[in-house]
Amino acid sequence: MIRNSAEIVTASLAAAGPGTSFDPIRVQIVMFLIDRQVSGRIGGPFFDFKPYIYGPFDRAIYDLIGRLVEAGEVWVDTWGPYHRYALTESGHRRGERTLASVPASAAD
Repeated sequence: MIRNSAEIVTASLAAAGPGTSFDPIRVQIVMFLIDRQVSGRIGGPFFDFKPYIYGPFDRAIYDLIGRLVEAGEVWVDTWGPYHRYALTESGHRRGERTLASVPASAAD
């Protein structure tokens, strides 16, 4: 069972594999899909999405990623106005542990 929103972010990014990075829109979409499709099996929902220009949006996800950056679990690649988020080695380990704790049907 996932205990908090930080675990769902690290687990979902870890599921994509080491070194995979995501732009902010993709992070929002992945969290939205998880919240809508499997949250009941993993202890959610975790976020409060509202309609936005590029799709569902919850500001709390960016705040959470900022805290994960400060904790050394997420790395932000900034190039001009663009950002990409990826797990650090410790973030990936945390995400893998969390992913291993959820039912296989939800992890898939």
